[in-house]
Amino acid sequence: MAFKALGGHLQNDRPNVAASQRQYKKPGPHQPSYGVLSWNAGGLTSAVWEELMARMRTEEYKHVSIILLQETHWRGSSQFESAEWVVVGTGTTGERAAGVAVLVRRALAPASLIRFHEVLPGRILHVRIPLARNCLVVVCVYQQVWRGTLSSVENAQARSSLLFALRNCLHALPKRNLLMVAGGFNMSLQSDYQLVGPCTQDSDKSGHRDSTTLQAMIEELQLTALNTWASHPVTYRNGGMASQIDFMLMR
Repeated sequence: MAFKALGGHLQNDRPNVAASQRQYKKPGPHQPSYGVLSWNAGGLTSAVWEELMARMRTEEYKHVSIILLQETHWRGSSQFESAEWVVVGTGTTGERAAGVAVLVRRALAPASLIRFHEVLPGRILHVRIPLARNCLVVVCVYQQVWRGTLSSVENAQARSSLLFALRNCLHALPKRNLLMVAGGFNMSLQSDYQLVGPCTQDSDKSGHRDSTTLQAMIEELQLTALNTWASHPVTYRNGGMASQIDFMLMR
């Protein structure tokens, strides 16, 4: 679920926000539900962090139990507690525009039971959250963007390497666990009406020449792209440009 889709906005109102979620039937009385928010912060400064925390304390966002953040610009790995949240992050000193983090409400799981693995520092973070009957595995992703300072071959290799690392990570996970993969993939998807829903942007106009690799991984691992079943597929808007490059995948 997106920050903007929930009706929120942060200082400077950054446009790179993930899209809304697929609609499911309301869980029964014995089926707990967890609100999940995925957001590209474009740099998580102290001021933005405080505003995000304040927003999460409001009645409107009390249902959100897990937050996935991309492009935090944090350096190195970290795990700490902040108010009612357990925070796990990974970053790298080699890239400024990187860094991902997963926030879990302490009411959902205590810090002592949460485990994490930096699959690719600053880019892929795997977090294991124990639940009452099973485990929820959350993987936060921030794909490389196409850089003008690199050749086409170098860009393709960097992006392919990230997807290869993500695929290997997901293959190694037990299928008995719930799995959620979300973040900025910087790629588009095409509707297949089985795993990818009808609400997608026109990938032919997106310019993401390597998007077929993400589509193939989704099919191989049988992941459902949740925010392709909603009526508002745009996840990035800048002036007259709009695209769908952020996804929430579930198994």
